[in-house]
Amino acid sequence: MHITGGSGTGKSSLARRVGARFGLPIYHLDDVAREAGSGRVRALDERLEMIRTISASTSWVSEGVQAEWTDELCARAEVIIWLDQLTGRTAVLRVVGRFVRDGIAESRRRHGLQKFFRLRSYARHLGEFVRFIGEIRAFHGDEATAKAADGGSRAATVAQLRPYEEKVLHCRTQGDVDDLIATLERRRELDRPADVGP
Repeated sequence: MHITGGSGTGKSSLARRVGARFGLPIYHLDDVAREAGSGRVRALDERLEMIRTISASTSWVSEGVQAEWTDELCARAEVIIWLDQLTGRTAVLRVVGRFVRDGIAESRRRHGLQKFFRLRSYARHLGEFVRFIGEIRAFHGDEATAKAADGGSRAATVAQLRPYEEKVLHCRTQGDVDDLIATLERRRELDRPADVGP
């Protein structure tokens, strides 16, 4: 399964739920695009090799907005979920909320003055925040000028998914997303073994 959509649409959360529901490994394409820790952007051939490895495995869930180098995932996925339920403004508000929640949670894990004096941490979070806001603006930008790049764009997503329309679940509203999640939850309940009495 491949899950795509702009930043802030809930791709990672849905991937975790689907992965837990079906017992599948989850691959976050941001981790393929950039090295953990350093944040270095991987070379295209390095990313493509990682994508080949993921898509060659028997079962997986991938999630990400990237469109320029993820065609193999779309081709190999049994189903593609496109989360397309948010405007750019709503996506920005979600990302702001997520960064505030994450900042508070990190502060609670720290002790003493470290709760307040974490300049490297602040700089890292601010950099990530600026990158996400830029990705949201690019994703929802004018179709004629939006570039796919690593942050993707809605125009690039439309073009990428066109050949796979028969297997795309296009969630255009939050109700569509809620229905999808409810369907997964019902399937989990149906698949649970019934309690057997003595």
